[in-house]
Amino acid sequence: MAYRHLLNFSVQTVESEQQALVDLLNELPSQVSALFVNSQMMQITYSEKVSEQNVESINQRQTFQALVDLLKFQAAQPVILKSSEISAISPFFEQGVVWSLPIPTRTGVTRWLLLLAPEHMLDAQQVEMLFLKLGWTLTSLHLHLHDKELQKANAWIERELDEMTRIQQLMLPDRDTKIPGTKVAFAYRALKGAGGDYLDFVSLEEDKSSTEPHTMGMIVADVTGHGPSAAVEAAMLDAILRTFKPTEELAGPGQVFEYINQHFFTRKERGSFLTASIIRYLPKERVVTYANAGHPHAYLKRGEQLIPLDEGGIPIGVLRDNAWQSYKVDVQKGDTIFVYTDVVIETQNPEQEDFGFERLEQALKSGPNDPDGLISHIEQQLIIFCHCKQFEDDLTMCAVQFTE
Repeated sequence: MAYRHLLNFSVQTVESEQQALVDLLNELPSQVSALFVNSQMMQITYSEKVSEQNVESINQRQTFQALVDLLKFQAAQPVILKSSEISAISPFFEQGVVWSLPIPTRTGVTRWLLLLAPEHMLDAQQVEMLFLKLGWTLTSLHLHLHDKELQKANAWIERELDEMTRIQQLMLPDRDTKIPGTKVAFAYRALKGAGGDYLDFVSLEEDKSSTEPHTMGMIVADVTGHGPSAAVEAAMLDAILRTFKPTEELAGPGQVFEYINQHFFTRKERGSFLTASIIRYLPKERVVTYANAGHPHAYLKRGEQLIPLDEGGIPIGVLRDNAWQSYKVDVQKGDTIFVYTDVVIETQNPEQEDFGFERLEQALKSGPNDPDGLISHIEQQLIIFCHCKQFEDDLTMCAVQFTE
């Protein structure tokens, strides 16, 4: 029975309309011939018990067009075609009664199943039942085939996202990166594998001896949105930073923002911007210089004391010629700076309350100074607060402790 195809195509072998038609037409008497007319393809796309010679004669352009013109005048339900009209198209139709079964689609009727049977062999009830089965079966088949195509497309998207995620992971600092004079830890959780958060920290004195503390630089950035488009923007930010060559005139964190902003703009409107926070540690002076471009402000943790680094300016990508200021703060051995993206303060609990700055400050005060322990502590506090295992946006946190 063709009804089996209405249940679950995924466990059946039917993969084409022709197979579905064969299955349905097996329910009819053996003397019944069938033609499947497709006006879009301008030909008979399937035939049963019809000679190739007859199919070929009907497929001739003028004959086929006359047949389609006749069928277009029929109702949306099965009807018997007039013998005089149908026989005039091809002598083949003189052999019996011809039933026309239209196959409706969302765009109209462009296909018909024609049944040719000896007189009185098929009645209206049989044909009506076949018509209903045909519609249901083809609809189910198309849904099944569309589902398979969707699965293929989703698989391709997943592969591309995995590859984008792999490439983005390559932009992250190595977990075992050592910068003399500091201890660094970070957490990076992209909402959709690849995301719009960006993190990097480097020694700005790579040629210096490892026995002396190095000047270090760190940036945490967040592109508006998340997912692949934000990941592309983050990759562009990385590329821009790789071309930055600091000089005495162009060395402060604020000037780095101006360089990024200059290259972030293109000849066409981007429709996106990014927030960022840059930290530079000068071990000789025991000073941190920082700049903020519309990013949630960082904190300097000194035991249970917190110093917000809350000076800053507008996000990157808003004004082409904007200037950012650099600010200074003195640090002591053992101090830890904590930088993060906005999901930390915007994570909500089931009552839709934000985690917010106040809870973050409490968590920072109660957490350890050790960077790894502090990152784990904050993340655990967020999970407890939101009662969730996955956050609603990309999450990045970085903690830097000054050990010299």
